[in-house]
Amino acid sequence: MHRHARADDGEQCVDRVAVDRLEVDRMLEQAEGHERRAHAQQDGIADVGDGDAAADPGGAHGLPRFEHGDEEVAIHVLRQWEPADDFSQHRSLVTSADVVVDPAGREQVAELWSLVRVVPGLLEQSLRYRNALFGRPFPQLDGVQMQAFVDVMRRQPTRSDPASHGRIIHPEVRGGLPYGQLHGENINLLCGAPALAGGILEAVRNLQFLGAAGTVTGSMHLVRAGAARVLLDCGLFQGLKELRLRNWGPPRVAARELDAVVLSHAHLDHSGYLPLVVRHGFRGPIYCTPGTGDLLRILLADAAHLEEEAAERANRRGYSKHRPALPLFTGAEALAVLDRIELRAFGSPFDVAPGVSGVFRRAGHILGAATTELILDGGGPLRLAYSGDLGRPGRPILHDPEPIPEARVLVLESTYGDRQHAAGAEEQLAHIVREAAARGGAILVPAFAVGRMQELLWLLRRLEEDGRIPALPVYLDSPMGIEAGEIYLRHREEHDVDMAPLRTRTFTLARTAEESKRLNDMRGPVVIIAGSGMATGGRILHHLAQRLPDQRTTVVLAGFQAAGTRGRSLRDGATVVRMLGQDVPVRARVEVLDAMSAHADRGEILQWLGGFRRPPERTYLVHGEPAATVALAEAIRRHLGWEARTAADGETVEL
Repeated sequence: MHRHARADDGEQCVDRVAVDRLEVDRMLEQAEGHERRAHAQQDGIADVGDGDAAADPGGAHGLPRFEHGDEEVAIHVLRQWEPADDFSQHRSLVTSADVVVDPAGREQVAELWSLVRVVPGLLEQSLRYRNALFGRPFPQLDGVQMQAFVDVMRRQPTRSDPASHGRIIHPEVRGGLPYGQLHGENINLLCGAPALAGGILEAVRNLQFLGAAGTVTGSMHLVRAGAARVLLDCGLFQGLKELRLRNWGPPRVAARELDAVVLSHAHLDHSGYLPLVVRHGFRGPIYCTPGTGDLLRILLADAAHLEEEAAERANRRGYSKHRPALPLFTGAEALAVLDRIELRAFGSPFDVAPGVSGVFRRAGHILGAATTELILDGGGPLRLAYSGDLGRPGRPILHDPEPIPEARVLVLESTYGDRQHAAGAEEQLAHIVREAAARGGAILVPAFAVGRMQELLWLLRRLEEDGRIPALPVYLDSPMGIEAGEIYLRHREEHDVDMAPLRTRTFTLARTAEESKRLNDMRGPVVIIAGSGMATGGRILHHLAQRLPDQRTTVVLAGFQAAGTRGRSLRDGATVVRMLGQDVPVRARVEVLDAMSAHADRGEILQWLGGFRRPPERTYLVHGEPAATVALAEAIRRHLGWEARTAADGETVEL
């Protein structure tokens, strides 16, 4: 190891530590062995023996950077890792350039890193710690100041709990003072050292809204609790082009820093971004219920297939401005997500990340849908509740949403926060079917493959059995819908009624593309149910393109239609819609069946909130368009006396 010093025009002399690469490589071999090196590579830490990789800070291996004056320095810490009471025995080698401290502080830097690295369970989180420490300018701490920092680390009463360290090495601690302003005394104060501050400051705990804030899609909420990083949902933006383009933009979250993802349910606006997060380096568990896990396998595979199919079609027909057009994610990337899934039952607490535990309760939205409670340790337990998508009480097939007893912070959906659903879904559907049959035209139902298709088939069968509609030929034109129906039937533990059989008297499954195309030749009254539910893609498009110009056709919109979707255009009375590269005139009758919505309306949300034993201290409204969130916040204040407000896109709130 070579050391040299320089003086800069009267400034204090600073040491620079440089480590010969061969020496580091030899020490790695001796101290950690090949298995430890492989583990470091897997966690995103560049191997300094890989030639140019070690000399490329911030390059392909993602080494963090920080600035000191006009200099950029990359930090790479290697260590001999064995827990021991005598921390001074542990080495910490600084390579790939230098750390700028005064001579008296050099050893404290090494010891500080040793303290961080020897804590059991922190090996996997090394990249996060380096980013936290060196993600912004690092101060020139003198020996006294650095020693004070190390002393605080030594005195932590819960050193084995990673959450306790978040308040120490996070780049901006509670109170807003960056490390650049720290000195020996306020280092101890801001870290909450018991001897000086009485432990009055909590670990860093906050919540950031990365999607579905001010809009209905793209659900993603990042919880930081000490050292832990947990993502609540990981959804795609849908609808308006400006939102969909965000799926293609820079990563919405630092995937490598995540400990875990907790999914509320399988719908793509809550799960469809998972392949991109895994692509960008996430290697933690994805927690969900068994029903959600089964549905994810078909939803993600189908979404990838549609992406690949759309890209291939655009390239073949040349209507994309991109050369070549690419899918958002591939089938292989969707499969990579499935390896990370870990199933957890309703009502059974489970560990999510260091210092964070969770529990799922039934949400009643679709099969497997759950509300989520996270309990954050450190600085006193804090319970955060997330509604996901709330279902409706009294609906067929699934159990009603379960209440949450209490939470300090609530993140609440507000899709239908500005309206009440019409009553009488069965009679409304019966009336639509009878009128359409009398006109002799087809009934097209764009439907979500999960949840909506199963409920439609159940209702149509019931109406037929009661003699309230004629027994028309019904075609289920959705391979994913067919698979989802089979999954629903397997999970009888979630049913509150007998579902079987999910079919009408005259019922046909269209599994292949050829079988789907043959439906274009069908004449007379017929019911065709196909995805997608907002007509953004899937087989429903070629049925709409074929039959929208026919005034005998009836289109039934049986679910929420987000702004910017073809379904929303039809609902709003569009006379022309564009699909498959052409403008299609709309002469068909369009019927809206809000009564079949799987989302709770304003009254049903208020009813569910009544299950809390005491009001949450703070309620943030997400998953709603602006009018809906504003209306729901006012309803909560008026009827329950709680404070609630709309979450802002990208906003971070302290917990």
